[in-house]
Amino acid sequence: MNRNLTTLVLAMALIIPANGAIPDSWQYYARPVEFGWVDIEGTALGFRGADEYVVEVPLGFVFPFFGTDYDRVFVSSNGLLLFEGTTVADHANAVLPSPELPNALVACYWTDLYFPPEGEVFCQTLGDAPARRFVVQWDRAARFGLGGSVIFQAVLEEESGRIRLNYLDTDFGDPLVDAGADAACGLEDPPGTAGLTFNWRRPGLASRSSLEFYPAPPACPAITAAGWGQPGEAKRALPGDVSAPLWVELRNDGPLAAGELRLTLAAESGASVTQNTCLIPELWPGSSAPAVFRASIPADCPCSAAPVFQLQLEFADAAGRTWQTAETFELNLGQPNFTKVFLDDMEHGPGQWSPALPTGSQGWRLTDGPWAGAGQAWFAPGEDGRQEAILMAPAAGLPPLTVPAGGQLLFNHWWDLEKDYDGAVLELQIEGSGRWLDLGPYLATGGYNGAIAAGYDNPLVPPETPYGTTRPAWTHSPDGPAPQPVVADQEPFAGQPVRWRIRLGSDVSTASAGWYVDNVVVWGEVRDCALVRPGDVDSDLDVDGGDLLAVLLGLGGTVAPGEWPYARPAWADLDGDGAVGASDLALLAAHLAGSITLGGSPDGTQGGASWGRVRP
Repeated sequence: MNRNLTTLVLAMALIIPANGAIPDSWQYYARPVEFGWVDIEGTALGFRGADEYVVEVPLGFVFPFFGTDYDRVFVSSNGLLLFEGTTVADHANAVLPSPELPNALVACYWTDLYFPPEGEVFCQTLGDAPARRFVVQWDRAARFGLGGSVIFQAVLEEESGRIRLNYLDTDFGDPLVDAGADAACGLEDPPGTAGLTFNWRRPGLASRSSLEFYPAPPACPAITAAGWGQPGEAKRALPGDVSAPLWVELRNDGPLAAGELRLTLAAESGASVTQNTCLIPELWPGSSAPAVFRASIPADCPCSAAPVFQLQLEFADAAGRTWQTAETFELNLGQPNFTKVFLDDMEHGPGQWSPALPTGSQGWRLTDGPWAGAGQAWFAPGEDGRQEAILMAPAAGLPPLTVPAGGQLLFNHWWDLEKDYDGAVLELQIEGSGRWLDLGPYLATGGYNGAIAAGYDNPLVPPETPYGTTRPAWTHSPDGPAPQPVVADQEPFAGQPVRWRIRLGSDVSTASAGWYVDNVVVWGEVRDCALVRPGDVDSDLDVDGGDLLAVLLGLGGTVAPGEWPYARPAWADLDGDGAVGASDLALLAAHLAGSITLGGSPDGTQGGASWGRVRP
């Protein structure tokens, strides 16, 4: 699938058990969450004045941890929760997991803590089955050998198996230990071989912050791709389509199979769903499966829109436990085409241009170009006297042109100007700014070859410019008579309405041949809803000799795939063999000769093994 044709944005929701079941095969994840302190009126555990102290406490419910159920926990003065009986209250933290004792633990704020007379640990079980929570709170725990104290708590959730850590105050008053700078935070299984570290000896546990450890289910179906059309296709939906097919690919990266995946699709914006359910009987680990739905697109929906969908998923594992998840994604309607948005080969008059001559006697005019096959070109002579000749596009009476994404300005030119004193520049103005910007720094190909000296009354150099300085420009002449290509990067101005101008400036003496400009093109990524035309390699929405030339240039190595005019190389693969070669060139030539019709499907898009179809 061509991923450039479909934009896929996923936002994955937390997968939680629909029936409170927790899996036998465990993997935990950690994530920061919104701060949510839990106020308790708990039981004091007798930590006042204690150091290196552990107390066993009943939870009030059964809590699953790394596949084992526990109904009690051991609370350590050093910021640990321990699930298996131990008197170890080790204050020396480590990166988790580690086989060294202690194991089977949650490191909430693991460091060398003790409790002064005003400090204490409290606990309380809140709520009703099956949604009870056990909260343990370390209140004003001090760092051994230092002043100050911290307040934090851990919350164990019965129904989901999640562990939430809340940090109210982690400021001891010493940056070497504040915010967990010498503490560990994480969890570990009983053997000490599985677990994760969220923080270890860095200031990553800020005051008024929370984080959550949550278990992943044994099967994890998730969206890996989506598009319009049938599974694997990368077509486009059009505004007004009342039954546009769309597909979603799901992959199971969990260790166990997922059975009876029931999918429900809803539209959040930009569309409505007309076929919203699908059933996948089973999805084995490491395998993928598609689901197909249909949507209705409003007729007034802009082509550049990206309807947003939410996929709700319910599935069961082999033990019959059910799980639920939801993901959102968006699909663009239109397709990005690298298209010419401005084109003038100078053969059809001056209509797109506004010439101006603020000073001088001769300005821009259309004439024959100086190189073979040039046809018409704009030309301005280098005068024997002060001159400023300006040529602007789009013309003053036309609207500005909005620069497309990835835009480039291209033209051919040739010049012969008095070296160092006469010169030519390319400039851009964003509509409404009132300021012209020199595009010299944006010239990717054919940049300025010299500079104009200040102090000789050339209009391109402001009079206040200090004598002895210069302005970069095209000056003197290029090597040889061939036209020189220019490519100016316009991506920094994408989305802006602009005009361009080319300016020729002469000082007060010495005439020169002048400046020729031809074949001006602005192209870039434009999202449109026109049907793809196989063979339209140069993106001018027509299949003609220009496409044949583009393929020839590509095969000859003159331009690389993706460079103008070889804009859409994939659309030159007319025989569908995955590469552009002589057979594709032959198919395109046959189409232009009228012996075949390109397109293996009724709508003119690619289809079948070959895009070429012999006319009857």
